[in-house]
Amino acid sequence: ALTLGSYISVDITTPGQTVYFKWTVEKESSYLFKSRGDCDTFAKIYYMRTVGFVEREEVVASADGGGSGENFSMSATMQQRTYYFAVKLTEATKTGSFEIILSQI
Repeated sequence: ALTLGSYISVDITTPGQTVYFKWTVEKESSYLFKSRGDCDTFAKIYYMRTVGFVEREEVVASADGGGSGENFSMSATMQQRTYYFAVKLTEATKTGSFEIILSQI
């Protein structure tokens, strides 16, 4: 589970695998989401919005880089709602491990 202010380990054990996390914002604020490790990482933050009878993914932020080395780093102002965080390795043929953290800024 994604916990504010704590690093958690992500293990990509299958090439092309995406790992998803769900987190609910209790109070509107700005947040920093980043990775650390030796892998080339990609991430996006999104929420689901219903339009008519169809649920659509609304991307708030995405990053392929921006952090140290080949790690992602992005910030976003998030409203009070549930968000999803999708993380993966940039190269779909690789496996590996890295850590992620979500911090309030």
